[in-house]
Amino acid sequence: MTEFKCDDNCGRCCRELTLEIMEIDLIREPLLRKYAKKIDIGGEDKSNPFEQAYYLPSPCPLINNNNKCTIYPTRPNLCVAYSDQCLNNK
Repeated sequence: MTEFKCDDNCGRCCRELTLEIMEIDLIREPLLRKYAKKIDIGGEDKSNPFEQAYYLPSPCPLINNNNKCTIYPTRPNLCVAYSDQCLNNK
């Protein structure tokens, strides 16, 4: 995971990174399906849909002009990890 020196609500991770998300994120927040692009990884186990990876383009289409996530309660797991890292670096 890329580390940022976080600043309150800067939105840098949402605006500058292409975020990898998983099928479980799409199940939890169906709006992500509108923006998610499938990552085609050769040799992946096609029988397990939970192993399928996707990415969200940069900047994330779900961040608003105030650097707020519009799906914050159901944001992808990777976004939760970045949020936790940001809070721990203050």
